[in-house]
Amino acid sequence: MRPYYYYVQEVKKSKGDSAVAFSSYISGEKLKSERDGKEYDKGHGGVVYKEVMLPDHVPEEFSDREYLWNSVEKVEKHPKAVFARKYLFGLDFDLPVDDIINILRGYLKENFVSRGMICDFAVHEPDAGCKTLHVHMLCPTREMDEEGGWKGKYVLRYRDLDNGEKVLRSYRATDWGDFDTLEKWKRNWENTWNPILAELGLEEIRKISSKALGFTFINLVRESFMVRARTEKGQPTEVHEINDMIDRTNQDNRRLYLERAELKDDIARLEKQHDALLLGFGRDLIPRLGKAQYTLLRDTSDPDSGKENAFRILYVYGFRPGDRLEYVRDLRDGIADYRKFIEKQAKKDSDEIDEAVKIIRRGEAYNRDCLAVFRQYSSLPPVSKSVYYLTHKKDIWSWKEAYEDLRDHIGPDGEFESGTLKKKIETLRIDLIEKLAELEELDFQLPILEDALKVAEDDPGSYENWLVKAISEMELEEAADDTVYISSAPVRSGFEPEL
Repeated sequence: MRPYYYYVQEVKKSKGDSAVAFSSYISGEKLKSERDGKEYDKGHGGVVYKEVMLPDHVPEEFSDREYLWNSVEKVEKHPKAVFARKYLFGLDFDLPVDDIINILRGYLKENFVSRGMICDFAVHEPDAGCKTLHVHMLCPTREMDEEGGWKGKYVLRYRDLDNGEKVLRSYRATDWGDFDTLEKWKRNWENTWNPILAELGLEEIRKISSKALGFTFINLVRESFMVRARTEKGQPTEVHEINDMIDRTNQDNRRLYLERAELKDDIARLEKQHDALLLGFGRDLIPRLGKAQYTLLRDTSDPDSGKENAFRILYVYGFRPGDRLEYVRDLRDGIADYRKFIEKQAKKDSDEIDEAVKIIRRGEAYNRDCLAVFRQYSSLPPVSKSVYYLTHKKDIWSWKEAYEDLRDHIGPDGEFESGTLKKKIETLRIDLIEKLAELEELDFQLPILEDALKVAEDDPGSYENWLVKAISEMELEEAADDTVYISSAPVRSGFEPEL
């Protein structure tokens, strides 16, 4: 996962901002403002694509930028009015530009235009302010009626008080500036791009800080129009030099992060291969004996019988004449490593079970304490949400925090669903029981193999003499009905001595 750039800012009259000027910069067109009489020609040369997207009911003449933004500035008479909100989205995707534009248009149409918003946007090439392909967008803060008139930003509605009285209150007409709406747009931005990136095998995006990913991203210093103009003429500026240094630092941090991530992937791949080899070794090369057989093989009441049992153990584990004792030592070490691997896997299963149980408990608390708030808040019209938010702020924030933690298990109706987690827990428990049984068996095997190895080290010649004799006897008696063999999976094929 990697972070993405999704920036929103208001264009305010009180700060001397001009919606016409911002539109001129976005589109690279020469536009004249009727409010201040100035003609703006920002002259941005890197415009890849530009468009004014209108809702179906908005008259076509508003697709003209100069007409649109002069109309916006004319209707906003308050000295602290907000003309528009400007958006900046990073398009750092390894896709053809035409595909990026088509996907972007679909996202804007679904999330903005469908709400009645007018979107004046343009895709720009990388520049001093943003080192990747990006899109600037400017949206008015008012809705428009079918006759081309701007609607009010606030509406009057009656509010019911606790004592049964009704009072007239002013509410915002839209939720375009709400925090919840912005968060929803960001989630939809992820949901728009991630399936496409995943299908192409590219790195997906997620709303997460660069610090959390493992590297620090330093913000660039804002470059004014005059600084960019001087830079384009080849004249050095201190701000541009600082931004170049910051950009190089960010690129180095990003490169180091990618190298570290690649090393982590290599380590994970090698660990996976090592685990697969251990798993194959454990399943195919380690004999599987019953507990009674282990007890019989460990019987040392008679010294001669104890030595012979040790020889039988070495045979079961694949030790043959001509082999060096290092073979048995390696086998013993392999079994010990395999035991550690199974123990690690059992702990992993146990931890996953504990985590799933914790999630289910949090989900049950979410359904009990937060679901009613979510449903009530979601059912309200935009104009009533702000009032509900003020009176239930603590409950809403509790719901948001719980929702973020449980979002992968929240159903379409907002309710926590535990069915998948419960199936996972059941599967993990069965797997854990099998691993614990295997650990118990390995705990029997290791001491037996240690004892047998000690006998062979003390008298290696006796084992070879016994083995030659045992094989000869088995060749003569292999057709006997009363012959009983150790149930095992020896390392190498051969005769199995009878018990």
